[in-house]
Amino acid sequence: MSQTNPPSPAHGREPLLSPPQEAGGEGLLAASIYTSLSLTAALVFLAVTLLTGDYTWVVRIGGVLWIFGLCMITLMPIITPLVRDQIQHKA
Repeated sequence: MSQTNPPSPAHGREPLLSPPQEAGGEGLLAASIYTSLSLTAALVFLAVTLLTGDYTWVVRIGGVLWIFGLCMITLMPIITPLVRDQIQHKA
């Protein structure tokens, strides 16, 4: 039985999943911004549940995770283009 080698990419063509040519810091900056905002919202939720009401820890932790996840999902597509535009505008 003969072994076959995988086809090599055509010369002069980029692979489909190549990294961006310019490795800018916009993605990392945007990620740190929306992660910190999400974490802040989750901690505010935890503080409110600790100061008011009689909630179990399961409910508190579940709410914190829910708030954090929803904030990440909603802030990611909002913050990333704003940061990218601000960095490109300054350049």
